[in-house]
Amino acid sequence: HVFANVVYDQPGNYTLRVPQPRPGVLLGMTGMVGSAGLLKGYHRARAVSAPAVRVDDVVRSDICLFKADVEGYEPQVFQTAQELLSRHSAPALQLELSKGHTRKGAGMSSPVNAQECQMLRMLVWLDSLGYDFRSVHHGIADKYKPPPLGQWRSGKLFDSLPPFPSVQSRRR
Repeated sequence: HVFANVVYDQPGNYTLRVPQPRPGVLLGMTGMVGSAGLLKGYHRARAVSAPAVRVDDVVRSDICLFKADVEGYEPQVFQTAQELLSRHSAPALQLELSKGHTRKGAGMSSPVNAQECQMLRMLVWLDSLGYDFRSVHHGIADKYKPPPLGQWRSGKLFDSLPPFPSVQSRRR
């Protein structure tokens, strides 16, 4: 299914920025206008408005993979999926965390902001639900073929990925 909506934890209509680096060229990304989401440096963009929905209101059955790559708004998306994730109805999650989603990564001086705290709370919550974390950087992603459908967890690939966060960083 394809929905013309924004996934967000607060109802309303939201504006997405669709980058357009040159006339006639659209990139396969958008970004929400706001303090939490960042758009990767494209100044030319067209605005598109869409109503917000919650994942729990749209996804009511088990799914094999929940992917959220929403340029810094991952905590808000996962917050709308508390029912789904608490039922363990999504055995595999995929999300992107990067320095670009933080004030420091965006070249701003403040060491921690509210969105970074939301990211940490989200990871602690997912950990409490029993999810295992692995880090997949581009070198790893480009090196391996994905396992056959239905064998995400059973293959050796998942276990060979470096843990995230590392045991050492969890002790701090």
